[in-house]
Amino acid sequence: MFMRFRLILLIGISVLIGAAQPVFSFTEPISDAGDAFQTAPFDPIAFEHRMQDAIEISGIDGLVILLVAGDDVVFLSALGQDANGEPMNPVSAFDIGRLSDSFLATLVIAESERGLIEPRDAVNILIDDFTLPGRQSTASITVSRLLNHTAGLGSTALAPLESLPMESLQDLILLHYPGARFSYCTRCYGMLVTLLERLSGKSLSDLMHDIIFYPLQMDSTRIEDHRILTTALDMAKFISMQAQAGRWQQVQMLKPENLLMMQTRIVDTERSLDEEYGYGWFVDSDAGLETITRADDRLITAALDLGATPSA
Repeated sequence: MFMRFRLILLIGISVLIGAAQPVFSFTEPISDAGDAFQTAPFDPIAFEHRMQDAIEISGIDGLVILLVAGDDVVFLSALGQDANGEPMNPVSAFDIGRLSDSFLATLVIAESERGLIEPRDAVNILIDDFTLPGRQSTASITVSRLLNHTAGLGSTALAPLESLPMESLQDLILLHYPGARFSYCTRCYGMLVTLLERLSGKSLSDLMHDIIFYPLQMDSTRIEDHRILTTALDMAKFISMQAQAGRWQQVQMLKPENLLMMQTRIVDTERSLDEEYGYGWFVDSDAGLETITRADDRLITAALDLGATPSA
């Protein structure tokens, strides 16, 4: 039986939660643009009841929800059942699927600050066996165009953090000229994995651990079969860093200007009126509020809703 699960992190000014369509809204202010938690009094019992109503309306079987303000956890709860019919657990590990793109993009930008790679770099300069058949332009495919899905490489069956074999490109025909438009591309992020591993001489798992998981104390997060498995508490640290100019607690993971570059509207996805893409994030707006999200059927209004199946 197919079951639906959600890991939901709520950060910011107002919250709107849903799947393809919103199922309810929580509009009381919960924090300002800074770190301080301010509001009308927050009623966790009433909030949990509203979340339970959301499960019943949306058909979601299980849900883990975590509310943070700045670095502080304000609310954590697990509702519904897991795939085995057991009550959901607040420390359940979730396979976050293609939300891994935001981690990989963060890793690329972090390595650019260390001088390993630059968004403007042409891929064929970084790895000499990158070629495309015929007269297709390889020089126009840059790290930036891989990050924002405008390279035109298209998609194939790759796990979220699986490297792209260069020999798989021997017969590839570009979907469009590099930089011409947005087209979601699993090969783009697979090539980023290949670049990082070759240039650093390390595995992607080691890079993720050393540069992201360890500094953010994401101790319950791991990579298995080229996929990130994480908990609500760990994911909240990563999202808090993204929402606080690259900082979590005393850790400045990215320079504020580089974090802003990741979340800036770079290319129109041409899929909805207000949706654009930065580096690793879909960037949307709601009533003028800039928000970041990743997946097609999740909504963020200063919140992040991850559609994910709990992993054993």
